[in-house]
Amino acid sequence: MILLGYRGGGFIPASGGSVRIDGGKVEFAGSCCIAEGFGISVEGGQLSFGENVYANRCMMIECKKQIRLGKDTLLGWNVSIRDTDGHRIRENGKVKPSEGCILIGDHVWLGADVTVLKNSRISSGSVIACNSVVCGLQMDSPNELAGGIPARIIKRNVEWIE
Repeated sequence: MILLGYRGGGFIPASGGSVRIDGGKVEFAGSCCIAEGFGISVEGGQLSFGENVYANRCMMIECKKQIRLGKDTLLGWNVSIRDTDGHRIRENGKVKPSEGCILIGDHVWLGADVTVLKNSRISSGSVIACNSVVCGLQMDSPNELAGGIPARIIKRNVEWIE
């Protein structure tokens, strides 16, 4: 079952939700619950949700290339996932790529107010601390804790339960 706009944490203001798909693709591998106030925009990219994904209120996803959320993934409130800069940047006369993949493993917990940006890989079983910005971080080992701005690995052999 897919639930969109489901009631999340009562202390987060609720508003509607929106989904915009323009030449892209959204896949659900199984059940998924996305709370109120969400925004999903897929423009030419591929967005996939693993089985049993839960996103609390005010989740925002912008996908122009590829975003994959693994099974049993938990997103806190106000999580933003963007595989695009939204605008192009020229550095030393050369245009930089404005899009890159985001791969989130199985059983990952993104804390409240986390932002995940292009070219990031979060390993299975990992936790991203509240208010962190994951910007190009490549997590290779499972069960790591990352946090900060920009996020970096803080601890290893961490396991979140519920």
